[in-house]
Amino acid sequence: MFPTHIGAVAGKLMDQIENVDEDAPLINALITRSNGIPGRGFGGYYDRLWRPSGGRYWENATRKQKLEIVEEIRAEVRQYRRWDQVYRDLYGVDPKEVILARKYTEKDGKPPETARRPGAGESPEHRNLKLWAAANPEALGLSETMVGTPEQGLLSGDRVDVLFTDGAKFVAVEVKSILSSEDDWQRGIYQCVKYRAVVSALEKPLPVSVRTILLTELPLTPELKTRARELGVQLKVKNLNGAK
Repeated sequence: MFPTHIGAVAGKLMDQIENVDEDAPLINALITRSNGIPGRGFGGYYDRLWRPSGGRYWENATRKQKLEIVEEIRAEVRQYRRWDQVYRDLYGVDPKEVILARKYTEKDGKPPETARRPGAGESPEHRNLKLWAAANPEALGLSETMVGTPEQGLLSGDRVDVLFTDGAKFVAVEVKSILSSEDDWQRGIYQCVKYRAVVSALEKPLPVSVRTILLTELPLTPELKTRARELGVQLKVKNLNGAK
């Protein structure tokens, strides 16, 4: 949920974006009411900047059509490659220079992944497999349109080894290298379950397709294979670093 007047802020941001990049998709489509539909002010931007020639005006679209429109625009927003340049044009700095570190105060015996530098303490074997996965979606059975981001942070404080998306669908990949034990594999299965739930929650109220893959360098035991299948976690094996 967002504060009542967040739509006005999003509209002002869209005005600024339009001034520096007329081709940018409607980023204010990311702000919706609890029913998944943006506020009234969004309609003017849609009618003027996005509505296809001869298409329905926003106010005449049905609820189902509006949800489909929002889903389409959100996909375009995620896939747009010039957001960093738009930010630089608007604010005169690189966005990477102003990302604020999150502060976690809860002490549960396991420091959040985001409390340390991404990849800190990571073995070369794990890193090799992670980067291979990000660069080879087709080898994982994914479309070449799926773009993988290594070490993708989530609002839960977790980091997904590789999160693929084509703007509309998501695939979270958890990596366990040749150094992993059976306990590591078991943990990986449940990490996949968690990532699927968190990514789905982040996209609410719109429903999205979220799949998970556990990528290992050795086949899992029969018991863990059965458990992964029961939980809807897909398994992939790639012996990249060699048996040890």
